[in-house]
Amino acid sequence: METTPQVQPTTASTHPSKEEGDENNKENERDVTNGTKATNLADTRQALRLRLAHRIEKRYPRLARQRGWEGEVLLGFRIDPQGRIGDIHIARSSGYPLLDRSALKSLARIKRIPLTTPRLSGTIEMDLAIDYRLEDI
Repeated sequence: METTPQVQPTTASTHPSKEEGDENNKENERDVTNGTKATNLADTRQALRLRLAHRIEKRYPRLARQRGWEGEVLLGFRIDPQGRIGDIHIARSSGYPLLDRSALKSLARIKRIPLTTPRLSGTIEMDLAIDYRLEDI
């Protein structure tokens, strides 16, 4: 039986200098969770991370638990204007391929995050940390 590790919404970005100043993302500076104006693109990302953290169904692989493996996987991905999640990749490994694969599968199962109006005007790059800790199971 697999158990659920914690997901940590992160404030770090996989490409902070590029993303935060990217003119193509300026129109995405709306909070897509409730339609109000966000103070900046970082707020939009944080709101999306929180929504994802509540929707993601993670599994702590039994073999990793048995061997005492712990770690944090930082996933990078994109969300398109329709809320589809794509280009999922490991931005920072936990050091254990089994935990990394489990994190990838957890996010890939979501496929799409419903967005309220206004929709994103372009694709947004995101990251999300998934934390595997034995004391959390």
